[in-house]
Amino acid sequence: MLLFKVKGVKKIIITAIFLTNISLVFFIKNELSDINFLKLIFFDVGQGDAILIKMPNGYKILVDAGAGEKIIEKIKKELPFYNKSIDLIIPTHPDRDHISGFIDLLDQLTVKSALIGGNFSFSKTYQSLIKKLHEKNVFLIKAISGLKIFIGRNAEIEIINPDQDISLKEMRNENNYATSFILTYGKRKFLFTADIEQLTEKMLLKKFGDKLNIDVLKVAHHGSKTSSSLEFLTTTSPGISIIQVGKNNPYGHPHNETLKNLSPSVILRNDERGDVVLFSDGQKIWVK
Repeated sequence: MLLFKVKGVKKIIITAIFLTNISLVFFIKNELSDINFLKLIFFDVGQGDAILIKMPNGYKILVDAGAGEKIIEKIKKELPFYNKSIDLIIPTHPDRDHISGFIDLLDQLTVKSALIGGNFSFSKTYQSLIKKLHEKNVFLIKAISGLKIFIGRNAEIEIINPDQDISLKEMRNENNYATSFILTYGKRKFLFTADIEQLTEKMLLKKFGDKLNIDVLKVAHHGSKTSSSLEFLTTTSPGISIIQVGKNNPYGHPHNETLKNLSPSVILRNDERGDVVLFSDGQKIWVK
């Protein structure tokens, strides 16, 4: 055990863990200041995805919003009372467990812009979301591989999927066209994979290769065996893997095969820990 001090924080007990892709990861007992660090919250919304990214400069991104109203109370606690707004939302694909939470959220918070992957779905949930975004005059950005969004001096988002414009097309498996991206903050890289499956993983490996070598992985499709191939995980080599999954879900997620493939990564699951919170200064990563 080590005693470590961080600016703006009292003494914190931490344990250092040496990982493939992270020189030092610290588990903390007290919360670090949002002002000085990148903060990522992988919300426990049951069987679904919802991730809040808070930049030190105040920029806020919400990646997916789960199903129903669970996200609303959680995210309001993370926003200052004087500014109940989100700068960017990223509905990754039309599945209800990823996007239906946005519909009620848009009535309660100000959302400035949305990154849409061009998914064209006839699902009622997806059509309701698109309609709501237009009603609220949210600025829409098309997500397509190669797009980069620079946030301050130390952070950028690079879209790596979808690799084609699928607007006005009905795809057989929309999971494989889900918006996926790499968040780079300082020297650390975070990979968000939504629900992509092994077919898309192979495409990404061929296209990006070692660029996919990252520090933190949002495990695809709630830990399903249809994603997270051994080849993909060997290349990405995450030090920390986050699985957004609900307790006693009917799908048996996460599957044992995926958990085996993720070893020796540190695996953090919503069904075991509740909300999973990470901090980074661009050099190290702390797990709350």
